[in-house]
Amino acid sequence: MVAVKRAFVARDGGDEFAVLVEVSAGEPRSTAGRLEACLRDPVRLIATASGSARGVRLSARLGIAVSRGGTVDEVLAAADAAMYAAKGGRRS
Repeated sequence: MVAVKRAFVARDGGDEFAVLVEVSAGEPRSTAGRLEACLRDPVRLIATASGSARGVRLSARLGIAVSRGGTVDEVLAAADAAMYAAKGGRRS
């Protein structure tokens, strides 16, 4: 679990999600690192028909953008560009 003072999660479209987090200066990378660490462990799903549990692994590429007074659209565009850079420049 990643504990922060204030956070907002929203589906941005397709398989993309935005996680907006309020952190102190110098904390964006460490917060992103904790989020990535949480995603490394399999998520346990329970099949409703058989009742058996199954682990599913998630993958994520994180883009970090720091707002210094920009608009929401500007911050999301910067985070989107950073995420695609983390993916190696490919859009999926």
